Amino acid sequence: VVQLNASGAVSYQWSPSSGLSNAFIANPIANPASDVTYFLTAIDQYGCSLFDSVSITVFAPPLSVVTNADTIICKGSVVLLQVNQSGTVSWLPSDNLSCSNCLQPLAAPDSTTTYVVSVTDINECFAGTDSVTIEIDTNCNENLTPSAIIPTAFSPNLDGNNDFFNVLGNGITNYQLDVYNRWGELVFTTNTQDAGWDGTYNGEQQEVGVYIWHLEGSMPDGTIVNKNGSVTLIR
Repeated sequence: VVQLNASGAVSYQWSPSSGLSNAFIANPIANPASDVTYFLTAIDQYGCSLFDSVSITVFAPPLSVVTNADTIICKGSVVLLQVNQSGTVSWLPSDNLSCSNCLQPLAAPDSTTTYVVSVTDINECFAGTDSVTIEIDTNCNENLTPSAIIPTAFSPNLDGNNDFFNVLGNGITNYQLDVYNRWGELVFTTNTQDAGWDGTYNGEQQEVGVYIWHLEGSMPDGTIVNKNGSVTLIR
């Protein structure tokens, strides 16, 4: 619904009257079934006629939001989450997701987690929410193929979504993650996979841009991990 607004006159008449709560007031509520242009005729205190119009575009109702069915995985496994439509997307909680505002994030939860996705469609209409529960099977074989997911962007703006840059998944030992700015200066280092970079260096927020990371470690089978890449800091 939309509220129409007019002022500066003593009488008002909107046409057509269909879809209006009252065609003879300044601020009727409009709830048209299809695209429409409402024409206003108003008369001021001197008896002069005033004219104006407003057009309303009616979009089709958005599709219901649907994401994955609930699933059970072993700890250390990765699940591709999906949603059935495009638009502005938000996944909560953002913990252990490769991204929290994309259509298909990768999830590697370390405990049973219910992710809720909210979607606003391309017409800026709220489409709704859906949820998926990823249950961790504690009876899985512990000798799982290890995995690591490294996000390509994060937004450390303290909104609770994607505030840290860290490696998702598990199975890496002798872990070492270093992050460098564009001048080659080390701005973050950790040997604990649970610790993520919050976008600061010496207590100061770092500028928006691309940062280089270097990951080292080893897999249970003895395979050496030695990877480089980049991550974009956005706010």
